[in-house]
Amino acid sequence: MFPRLLERFRSLSNAQKVVGLFLAALVISAGVVGGLWVSKPHYGLLYGGLYPKDAGEVVEKLKGMHVPYRLKEESSGTSVYVPQSRVYDLRLELAKEGLPRGGEVGFELFDKNAIGLTDFVLNLNYQRALQGELSRTISRIEDVAWARVHLVLPEKSLFLEQERKPSAAVLLKLKPGRKLRPKEVGAITHLVAASIPGLKPEEVVIVDDRGDMLAAGGMSPEEGEMLTNQSEVKERIEKGYEKKVQSILSNVLGPGRSVVRVSVDVDFSQIERTQELFDPDSVAIRSEQDTTEKISGKGSLPYGVPGVMSNLPWLGQATPAGQTSSQTGVGKVSKTRRAKTRVSTPTFQRTKGNKIVNYEVSKTVERFKSPLVKIKRVSVAVAVDGKYKREGEKLVYVPRSDDELQKIQALIKGAIGYDKSRGDQVEVVNVPMAKAGVWGASELINKEYEKYQRKVFVFRVLESLGKAILALVILLFLFRLVKRVPLLPRERGKFPSAKPGGVPVPGRVEEEEVVIGALPIQEEIKALAEKEPEALAQLAREWISEEGEK
Repeated sequence: MFPRLLERFRSLSNAQKVVGLFLAALVISAGVVGGLWVSKPHYGLLYGGLYPKDAGEVVEKLKGMHVPYRLKEESSGTSVYVPQSRVYDLRLELAKEGLPRGGEVGFELFDKNAIGLTDFVLNLNYQRALQGELSRTISRIEDVAWARVHLVLPEKSLFLEQERKPSAAVLLKLKPGRKLRPKEVGAITHLVAASIPGLKPEEVVIVDDRGDMLAAGGMSPEEGEMLTNQSEVKERIEKGYEKKVQSILSNVLGPGRSVVRVSVDVDFSQIERTQELFDPDSVAIRSEQDTTEKISGKGSLPYGVPGVMSNLPWLGQATPAGQTSSQTGVGKVSKTRRAKTRVSTPTFQRTKGNKIVNYEVSKTVERFKSPLVKIKRVSVAVAVDGKYKREGEKLVYVPRSDDELQKIQALIKGAIGYDKSRGDQVEVVNVPMAKAGVWGASELINKEYEKYQRKVFVFRVLESLGKAILALVILLFLFRLVKRVPLLPRERGKFPSAKPGGVPVPGRVEEEEVVIGALPIQEEIKALAEKEPEALAQLAREWISEEGEK
């Protein structure tokens, strides 16, 4: 097999030998690279975003376990990579050791009980542990890469006037391309406030690594979220007005020939009012009650000389038997006055009436609730470009007329829903634009711009055509190169041989036997060309090759 291949290789031309050697080297190189790549272990992420201290502890542990590793520094921290097949096993092993610790010490600081620590050191360790635990908890949030928490825990005082309130400050590093929503900021604020006794959410300040204030002290998270939402609503309303006005001006004046800015005063106060209206002309009797009281009878009514004695009827009665005047406690005077007093028994009658009528008055109850977003005022400032005319080689600016500016102003008022009663303002100023010469500030410039666009289009077409022609030329060159490479020669002995008598030589014909009689050499070649043209062509190639080697 090998000698046959070597013989066939020797029969190739120099160009064929070079191409063959090149292909062989390419195959061998690909095999070597593929083998190395297959035998090379694949690394997987063990931990990402580690603090330097945690990364050092993890690497030290991996060295002790004789595990290969790789380190990669990223914006969120240090990443440790180990062989993919051992990622999960190593995580379990390191978790037994309490790694990684999260960069901040937590309550494990009190696992070792030291003797002789003062109260100051104990309080300081407690504050450090609390800060570390909060940092670890906040770092668990999806969009947070890491967090640092600083607490101010004043000592308790016996006097309320001297007592200071605790406060907290949080520094967040967000993951690339992430942004915290107001609800998430409020959640972090409440998390920190709920972890510290006596800490109010208004005393928590949150800042990100870019220096942006996410939550300011002195304001509750709900208020901060409301202000954020109000600012977003106000900006969205302004952008909507600007888009409406700009779309009209771009179609009327042309692109790039106007600038629109809108400012909106928005009232977010929501008022709820209840109003009751009574109609005195429309009444109806709801209920009616009529009560009459009549009293009649007889009785003793004292009369006579005004005074106490005349108003006591029993003094006119006889003294009970067995009793003297001294026993009754009246005496002579009583007898004398009793003689002058007379008691009568008149007849009396009394009538009393009461009538109650309840009327039902018609009532209308109306409840009004103002909208959550109310536009109080709209102010629009618009700068429009003028016209340009060519004077020689220069462009001269021509301001627009007042009539054109008034028409533009009317269009703007219609687009924003202008309301004079609420104090809306629309200002239109005609000024030359800095990009007038580029974007076509007049018809002449527009024509030049159209010419430029046509040139750009033609250039792109020519560029695409040139790429296509170049690709076609390369294909033709490769085709001709492949066509010039001759086929591998057939083995010698495949060509038929004949004796002068026309009898084929036995054992020399492998393909179809061709019998050539005793004809002149031209006739034999002609007959061979008609019967076996490919064999004749191969024979000619071998002759040429042999002549070239000589």
